[in-house]
Amino acid sequence: MRSIILSWAVVVFCAHTAMVFSSEKRSAKGRVNEYLARLSDERFAVREAATRALAELGTDVFTQLKQLLETTNDQELRIRLRAIVKRLALAAETDPETLAVYAREEAEAQRFAESARFYARAAAAFRDQAAQRDSEERLFWEQRAQRAELRAQRAEEWAAALCSGRVMEQAGRSFIIHSRQANGQPALEYQEFDLRLLTNW
Repeated sequence: MRSIILSWAVVVFCAHTAMVFSSEKRSAKGRVNEYLARLSDERFAVREAATRALAELGTDVFTQLKQLLETTNDQELRIRLRAIVKRLALAAETDPETLAVYAREEAEAQRFAESARFYARAAAAFRDQAAQRDSEERLFWEQRAQRAELRAQRAEEWAAALCSGRVMEQAGRSFIIHSRQANGQPALEYQEFDLRLLTNW
């Protein structure tokens, strides 16, 4: 008799645990959907809070967010989801393909950041040369310094855009995506970026 009662107690406990787990799972999914809806809110502060909340849900939502990232056409949503998915991929380390993509991206960002530092040093050297020359030669070295400073600025900008996922490449053209306010409404601006300017001296 005691064994029968004990068996029923185990069954009831397991059923209760399953119900609680299922309820928690539905609740977590509801929170994800709520936060995702807030990512499209007109208010910047609401979108920022939703981004942080999704990231804090942890790796359990990784698959759902990755699937949405791959299917959505909303560019601002893509930027925010990409940042979260990247963070979760690095934390989970269970998606080799995604990790490989972000590893290549990080390597490219570091390469451009190093290029920015190189151009900044070159600009300083050109400025030193200009200070030692007469007026005609000074102009030549100052122009070289200006070109190097521009390249340093552009390389740094591209590296930062890569790290934050604000890059889009389409039909051989590269763009940096900027968030703007237009008539009080959130909007995206696409800045075409000619990467050849960083390599053609």
